[in-house]
Amino acid sequence: MFTDSQTFINTMLQDIQGLYGNYYLVAILTLFLGIATYTDMKSMKIPNKLNLTFGIIAIGIIPFMDYSTSEIISRITGSLFGFFVLLIPAMIKMHKMGGDIKCIAVVGLYLGFFQVPIFLVLACISGMVYIYFRFRTGKPIGNMPFAPFFLLAHISLFFGQFLIPYLHYL
Repeated sequence: MFTDSQTFINTMLQDIQGLYGNYYLVAILTLFLGIATYTDMKSMKIPNKLNLTFGIIAIGIIPFMDYSTSEIISRITGSLFGFFVLLIPAMIKMHKMGGDIKCIAVVGLYLGFFQVPIFLVLACISGMVYIYFRFRTGKPIGNMPFAPFFLLAHISLFFGQFLIPYLHYL
């Protein structure tokens, strides 16, 4: 598929710049994740109205963004992918995380199919680091909000786009 590492890096950078090259979308997604983080930390819930509002915004901006058909399909499949990746473990563990599942579906509408797995991995790594430090300090872990880790993953992807061109030096 890729002939060398530089081609892979260039493809990854183009995918990430699809969202992060447009600072209006970055601002909208940051606002969404910031509000979701606040409400999730306060009440352990992400309101349906919040997910619905920013989902409608994501769908509503499609005509103004001049997306190709493949980009629209990528955003829809990204939404579905994120939704099912969180839904399946929640169903198996019978864990209440409906707001988080709907939140990642909305994030998928902004990021697209290729960024959602990276986003989820970054969110999970952030969560594991948090749990590690909670465990090391002897504080109880218990239930924790997941939206703050979504926000950290978003910030990591945003600033990571500036580091990707230098990966081939590693």
